[in-house]
Amino acid sequence: AYADVYGTFARIRLRAPEDWQGVDGEPLNFDGGTIRIDRARPFQRAVPLLLFAVCIAGLSHLQAFSIPELVRQSAQKAQKTPSEFLESIEERANEWQRGAEVAGRKDFTMFLEKVMNKPGLHMVIGGKSLGKSKVLERMSTAKFQQQDPLLLVDMRIPRSTDVLECLQEVAKSRWTEDTMPDWLQPVMGEFLPVLSKAEARESDQGLKVVAAAAATVAATMGAKKPSQFVEEFVAAASADGLTPVIIIDEASIAFPDGNGGNGNGKKAAAEAALALFVAISKQQRKACVVLVASEYAFPYRIEQLGRGKYDSLNIIVAPEVEEVAMIKMLTTKWGMPEDLAEAFYDNFGGDIFLCSQALSKLTLEFSLGDEVDFDSYYMWDNFGLDDLVIHNLTRPHMENMATQGWSPIEGGDPETETPSQSAARNIVKMNFGAVIGRKTRLFGPLGSLKKQMFEDVTTQQVLIPTTQYMRKCIQKMVEAVKQKEEGASRQESY
Repeated sequence: AYADVYGTFARIRLRAPEDWQGVDGEPLNFDGGTIRIDRARPFQRAVPLLLFAVCIAGLSHLQAFSIPELVRQSAQKAQKTPSEFLESIEERANEWQRGAEVAGRKDFTMFLEKVMNKPGLHMVIGGKSLGKSKVLERMSTAKFQQQDPLLLVDMRIPRSTDVLECLQEVAKSRWTEDTMPDWLQPVMGEFLPVLSKAEARESDQGLKVVAAAAATVAATMGAKKPSQFVEEFVAAASADGLTPVIIIDEASIAFPDGNGGNGNGKKAAAEAALALFVAISKQQRKACVVLVASEYAFPYRIEQLGRGKYDSLNIIVAPEVEEVAMIKMLTTKWGMPEDLAEAFYDNFGGDIFLCSQALSKLTLEFSLGDEVDFDSYYMWDNFGLDDLVIHNLTRPHMENMATQGWSPIEGGDPETETPSQSAARNIVKMNFGAVIGRKTRLFGPLGSLKKQMFEDVTTQQVLIPTTQYMRKCIQKMVEAVKQKEEGASRQESY
């Protein structure tokens, strides 16, 4: 028997000889490990005592199975130094992340594909660098053809923060005179005759005519007001029996918190865009609009622009990579040994970016000889986490998330926020939690817990940790605060 410790967090594993049998010849499972007990053994009836002894024995081996020690063991087997071993993994990891392959999350991808088949207004929220953009990019090439009515805007790239202007620019780059589908031509109707009359002669003059006509068509997209273009784009696709899909990646850039630092102009543009999105999706039932954000407080931003508009959103929580898929990716794509891959998953969950950051940090610390200082808990600074655990208002939510993985939000005041709602908002704004409702779509372990979360009919909203890793950080902080308080209490009693 032994215990693995991966950085800060431990998982007990049990192993025993294969000839041990349970009472009915079946293995006895315990926390991911297996004990096989022979009926003839005299200690069979003392299983609880045995398990206690196993845990104590495991605790004596904690240091031996830390992540740095696993790296040293794996490097030795590969006949490399730890730094060389980690650098080879990091090189493969970086190459994989530059590619278009998506790890796991098939249920999430399939759900998005179904969502985009019909009109609706949706919001996808998830942590930064959780892989949302890569999923969307892959869908845009796998599901949609050149002639399909898709407009995908990454708000990190355009100079403008006016989302309607960005949609117009994307359309100009997506289609040319040669690739423009038939259904889109009515949008440019008054300019298309110029193209039809332009003869593609072999002479230089003929080429100039065609080029000038093409430039005219491209210019028409810029001549229309952005809102007018989006309306006509949606109407043209809908008239052809198609469901236009508009995806705004990193939508929080387009929808500011307050005025977003750019005065009322930016807020006015955001309000106009949201009103248009609601009109074409919810009211007219013509388009599918998907807003994607890396901030869990993003729903609150939309709420500030109009509560009625916020109510029409269908919220989807982007999941981390599932355990099996994550370990498979770490082993087959990044080249980690299985025990090290399991250690990474146990510490960092299915967060690919976080695993990549941990790998880089580990490589650096080994190169400096500081690997003994590696601690998975300190991958993020987590500024403010202690405040949320210590403060009386937010503490109940933090303790609930630490113990059961979610915290019910208490209502009861129709005119203003309850203390429970206010506490949840503060936690979400600091990106340590996310508020979900009964209609929110969840995947993976959270999805399986949703029925339990809302078992009480009076519970309308629930607070969940942003990631598996964040829940572990909350657990550690809650325990640390309790220990500190208990120590202070004992000193006072003396």
